[in-house]
Amino acid sequence: MIDNQLFDQFTKKNMTTSRIVTNNVVIYTRVSTKEQADNNLSLQTQLKVCDQYAQKMGLNVVGYFGGTFESAKSDERKEFNRMFSEIKKSKVKVSQIIVYCHDRFSRTGPNSIYITSQLDKEGVILKAVTQLIDDPSSPGGKLQQSIYFMFSEYDNQLRRQRIILGMRERLLEGDWVMKPPLGYTRIYEDNKKSVVVNEKGKLLRKAFYWKAKEHLSSEEIIKRLDKLGLKVSNKYLSLIFRNPFYCGLITHGLLDGQIIEGNHEKLVSKEIFLETNDVLKSKRQSFTLNPLNEALPLKHFLKCDNCGDYLRGYIVKKKGIHYYKCNNKGCNCNKNAQQLHEVFKCVLSHFVIDEAFVPALEEMLQDTFGQMNKEKAEEDELVIGNIQEIEKRIERLEERYMDEEIDKALYDKYLKKHMDEKQKIEKLLENEPLKKSNLTKYINKYLDIACNLTTLWTNGNYEMKQKLQFMLFPEGILYNKKKDNFRTLRLNAVFALLGTFTAAYEDEKNREESFFDNLPISVVPTR
Repeated sequence: MIDNQLFDQFTKKNMTTSRIVTNNVVIYTRVSTKEQADNNLSLQTQLKVCDQYAQKMGLNVVGYFGGTFESAKSDERKEFNRMFSEIKKSKVKVSQIIVYCHDRFSRTGPNSIYITSQLDKEGVILKAVTQLIDDPSSPGGKLQQSIYFMFSEYDNQLRRQRIILGMRERLLEGDWVMKPPLGYTRIYEDNKKSVVVNEKGKLLRKAFYWKAKEHLSSEEIIKRLDKLGLKVSNKYLSLIFRNPFYCGLITHGLLDGQIIEGNHEKLVSKEIFLETNDVLKSKRQSFTLNPLNEALPLKHFLKCDNCGDYLRGYIVKKKGIHYYKCNNKGCNCNKNAQQLHEVFKCVLSHFVIDEAFVPALEEMLQDTFGQMNKEKAEEDELVIGNIQEIEKRIERLEERYMDEEIDKALYDKYLKKHMDEKQKIEKLLENEPLKKSNLTKYINKYLDIACNLTTLWTNGNYEMKQKLQFMLFPEGILYNKKKDNFRTLRLNAVFALLGTFTAAYEDEKNREESFFDNLPISVVPTR
């Protein structure tokens, strides 16, 4: 009789590595701004709470990282990356990274989830001491941690929207809030900012006149500017000639096609600017471009994975077949449009949710966004408190003026300052992105789209397809011809959250009690 032990060499081994748990931990602290460092999220506060937790749990702290002003909007941070490097190369096995709360670790949503999954492969888990959850290595703990990360990214998006609204208001008033273009300098006089023409601008003024009056070629203008000490490329000079900022006008994507009279100094008159571009227009090739080609909905959205430039669309007239192509030499990235659309529909299908999940997801999103609105209401109370403080200053200013402690000039100066400050703060209250009254409508909209994503894209027109594409992937996607697949740059936070909920639901759907009912949805990240 043959002994079965002889067959041991043919058995299959368990390839998964068991996680080695030690008492060794590192602590990471972070603030993004000095203002944040002065409140209850100061570095000292974070460090104290994390140290107390480590002592209470009998953990051995082998390293401290962070302790600086680092924004968590991206994960390209010196201290953040130094921590990962030290953990990997350290001879002492580290099992945990301790942070004050999840948004101190990262605020990048889906990318945060990816980073923690990579840490998990190294046998390292993240522990937020003020937001304790289930074991982060378990499915339930991973879901709870993902929710915190998605909350943080949602908060970033709210802040970004407020900044954009403020920038748009400034642009509508004629103030350029970005970096001035070549030829301009921003100066500060009497507590007032202004954008004026500098020495390089005076040389560019000559270039406009050379093009408008002498009809010189761009090559000749570049040579003349080079002799005068200003080097510009042909492409950059063309952009300058087409930029209406130089004739006193402001255009920007935030203005939705509006042209605003700017408060900055004009480099040339509008007449000279138009004359310059009439010359350019007469030398352009006579062809038309139809950007709204129904056969090429991925234009201005799909990028080459090799160089990052957008793929362009064209048609082989003899065959009547459309293609996407990267125009950069060496990329060799071109693909039949119809075949590429089929690959893209496969990508979309991964984000389609089963209608069976809708009731559970609707309930969870109601709780999630309801809690966000509650947190926002608490923020609004602070904003209202700031308004009341300004009103007290105005009242005190009026008293001082009535008591003749200050003259009318000072009264008018500071009254205007306080009123402007009050008006800006009030706008923050007016521009609320998510009202309780339309919360259900908002949730149902996203769930309906998620259930029918592929169908909506397939049957939609060019405009509908573009909206769906950018809704799901706000920064477009990259196509790799060799691998014949797509790589996403950034995923819409709501769809990422829906995906997390759905995955967890599938993992736990066989339990006797509802997994969703046990999640601490009412708990939100501390900012």
